[in-house]
Amino acid sequence: MHKNRSTTPCLGICTTTFGDQVCKGCKRFSHEIVGWTRFSMEERAFVNDRLEKFKLMVLKNRFRIDDVDLFAIKLKE
Repeated sequence: MHKNRSTTPCLGICTTTFGDQVCKGCKRFSHEIVGWTRFSMEERAFVNDRLEKFKLMVLKNRFRIDDVDLFAIKLKE
């Protein structure tokens, strides 16, 4: 399920306030966090799409689904 692409990916645990250039919570760059309220819907969608691709790349290396049908059933439970 994809969230609305215009919504913020903020998790409320921002680490850029401690000097990090990339937030350990939402994985946005500090300039994306600072400029978020001024970003257009397209810019927000671009950032959210990049974060979604990053999440899938990380998870792909950690999990393997052997039975796609069973997995889909269990997700619905």
